[in-house]
Amino acid sequence: MGLCDDEVIINPTRRELQTSQLDLVVSATKQNLVVMLEGKGNIVLMQDVLKAINYTFLSALRAFNFLLQKLLRPHLTEAYASKPNKGPHVLAHSVSVLAACANLTHFPT
Repeated sequence: MGLCDDEVIINPTRRELQTSQLDLVVSATKQNLVVMLEGKGNIVLMQDVLKAINYTFLSALRAFNFLLQKLLRPHLTEAYASKPNKGPHVLAHSVSVLAACANLTHFPT
C-alpha cells in the first residue's frame, strides 16, 4: 500500500509509489492478526502508519471474503462435483480464478 497526501492507496502503481510517503506490505490472517510488515517510509507519523495498516488489513479481509464467497466457492463446488478425487484439477482451477482477479482493487462489502 502507499500513502499519498494522507490518503491510503491499495495496490499503488509504480508512479504512485514514487510520490508515496509510505511503501508498506501487510500480511495478516483472517483472525485479525497482522503477521508481517515490510516497507519503507519518508517521515511518516505513527498515527498515519497505524491508519494505513488498519485500512490495508480491512481491505485485504474484504477482498479475501469477496473472493471466497463470490468467486472461489462456486467454482470449487463445481470442480469437486464434476471431477471427484481430482485435487490437482481443483487447485489449477482455483489458481486460474485467482489469476483472473489479480487486477481487482475494489471489492464490494
